[in-house]
Amino acid sequence: MKTQILKLSFVLMLTIPLLIPQDVYSQIKPMRFGARIGWNYSFTNVEIGGLNVAGRNGINAGGVFEYWVSDLFAIHTDVLYNMKGNKWDRELLVGTAEYTWAFDYLSIPVLAKFAFGGQVKFYLVVGPEFSFLLSGNEVKEGEGWPATGERDLKEYMNSFEFAGDFGFGVDFNIEPVVLFIEIRGSLGITDVFKETPSGILMEEGTVMQLVPSLSIGILY
Repeated sequence: MKTQILKLSFVLMLTIPLLIPQDVYSQIKPMRFGARIGWNYSFTNVEIGGLNVAGRNGINAGGVFEYWVSDLFAIHTDVLYNMKGNKWDRELLVGTAEYTWAFDYLSIPVLAKFAFGGQVKFYLVVGPEFSFLLSGNEVKEGEGWPATGERDLKEYMNSFEFAGDFGFGVDFNIEPVVLFIEIRGSLGITDVFKETPSGILMEEGTVMQLVPSLSIGILY
């Protein structure tokens, strides 16, 4: 089912621009470059040791490229430093510790952008995201014993993550720049781990990451 949905999304990305009348081509620059920064709230779909997993606050930041086929459609891609993971609390022998899975990626979403409007454009984005693992740590902080420490989980993790992205936003065309604000969700499709990290009681099954984000940016 997931494979069929992905195939359909790629077909739509390729065919919809061909259906747009040629006389509506944009007066704006066909290519724009820029930058963005935003807030992530990342969490996974599993329970750990019977405890409910909360989200990890993080950032996304990087470069933006857009190629406008028409006033209504563009190809949008980012190259992002992207903080993912999750967080949970655990009772220790003495006291409580807060655990954080701090998973940082280089993410490259390649999205179809559908827009409408004039100087102010409302838009939707949808498409795949390709992420490459930069670091994967488990950080433990708290009071009591043993309550502090950090370990590297990269040996247990897949170095690549494939996700599907969907979002919406607003472009403000203030020549010679475009300012934008965007809400986006990224749902991991591939497993974060290739094997369960030692010392962690975790549900069996695919561990996927869900990352809602709020970002602002500028395009030139």
